Amino acid sequence: MAIRRRHSVNILDTVLLVKYVDTMDEALEALLEKLRRAAQHARDFMDSYQPWHHGDPYRVVCDFEPHPTKPDIEKRCWSLELTREPPLAYWAALTGELLYQLRSVLEHLAYAAASRDSHPYAPPSGVGFPIFLKRNKYEQAGVHGAEPRLAGMSDTVRALIKELQPFDPGWDGEPRKHPLWLLHELSDTDRHESPHIAAGFARLGNIQVGQRHNVEVLAFRPREGPFEDGAKIATATVRWLDPVDAEVHVNLSLGPQIAFSVPGRAAQKPYAGLPVLRTLADIHGFVVRQVFYDRLGHYLFPDEIIQGIPLPADIHPPWIVYQ
Repeated sequence: MAIRRRHSVNILDTVLLVKYVDTMDEALEALLEKLRRAAQHARDFMDSYQPWHHGDPYRVVCDFEPHPTKPDIEKRCWSLELTREPPLAYWAALTGELLYQLRSVLEHLAYAAASRDSHPYAPPSGVGFPIFLKRNKYEQAGVHGAEPRLAGMSDTVRALIKELQPFDPGWDGEPRKHPLWLLHELSDTDRHESPHIAAGFARLGNIQVGQRHNVEVLAFRPREGPFEDGAKIATATVRWLDPVDAEVHVNLSLGPQIAFSVPGRAAQKPYAGLPVLRTLADIHGFVVRQVFYDRLGHYLFPDEIIQGIPLPADIHPPWIVYQ
């Protein structure tokens, strides 16, 4: 009598596998939702900024001041008169919400990686995406280094996360200006208060003495400063060679910009003075492309899934940077 061997099926393994697949599907959808929200915050920012930037938010007024003893010499001062105040508080709030979503994307990617690599067990507590400015701090043993946040992750994921750090030689810029370090510092600020944003005309598009007739320009000084009522743009001292038939024109083309403003001792922050649009565009693009698409996304999810998300409009960083 032949005995037929029955292959045993471990029901628990099957349940765990199904649960794992469901968990990774949920992780991907949660990541995409956070990326969609980040992109929406960026669109809200641009929808508010572009009308202000293009809507003639200022006009230039010129004041005359004659010399006290020389009637042929005159001092001129060009200054701003705002016609539309920039909504700085609203932009700061949107910046904080955007930073939160992008930092959360990193944490979700790290947890998903630890979940995959620890399967079928739960990932260790305290797992996250470390961001360190210096290699020796990253590699430091104990709770102050990166190791506790990398617990449960494979060597492959650890290598991917390490090459994304500001100190990695693959980054050819200043480590303090690395997108992830700026994200780290701005997010840390946002936990306590909204990032300070100030409007200014630090980039003067074109400001120079143009057409002149029977006049000598003795001095001309363009200025930089805050974008506020009464801010001086330029001063000039001129000598009229003909008291009747003389004129001088100054070409003024300002490029108003918004930058991160950090008061007091916090002025040492790496983002102090950086243009807001360029900085947020760099951070946003780095998280979406370098972290999600090029590295951790391909590790966590099948290539056909990641490649099937070719930066669609709902998660692509929609920034327009004004130079």
